[in-house]
Amino acid sequence: MDAIHIQAIKRSYYTLLRRLADALGKLWTSPYTVVGLSYGLLWYLPSKLLGAQPKICLGHNAIQFIDSRGILDRAALTLGNVILYGREAKPWGCGAYGDPCITLGRHEQAHTYQYQLLGPLFIPVYCLSGGCRGPDNNPLEQAAQDYAAGRGTWWPAAYVGNWRVPKSAK
Repeated sequence: MDAIHIQAIKRSYYTLLRRLADALGKLWTSPYTVVGLSYGLLWYLPSKLLGAQPKICLGHNAIQFIDSRGILDRAALTLGNVILYGREAKPWGCGAYGDPCITLGRHEQAHTYQYQLLGPLFIPVYCLSGGCRGPDNNPLEQAAQDYAAGRGTWWPAAYVGNWRVPKSAK
């Protein structure tokens, strides 16, 4: 075998490993995905009845519920591999945490990867890391912001040394 064939085999092997890791991560976080899917479907019909134009689509490593009345108008929520967007929050919309350079969908996509790594531990880790107090107070949020802006990965490795329990959780 020549070098070209060996590289092709290596690429195929790495692709297979990435797909396997992705599938295992989706399985690991599936309890949250089931909750997110149930919540999204629960609000789908009431959203239509309230005059919304809810949509269900795939994107950003998730099943996305767009224009859901089951969440605050300008908010988005990730549960496993499900993302719920409020009336004024769209996956393509900019301004996650007030940063006009960051699309909400890409920010939430980072959280899907974090869920896939942490699985059932995501919400306890998220809460102990600062909860919904924004990227300045939560390394998982800061990593999602950096990922969405193309400045880093979705995992807060750069912040681990600075990871602290917020004063409000002590």
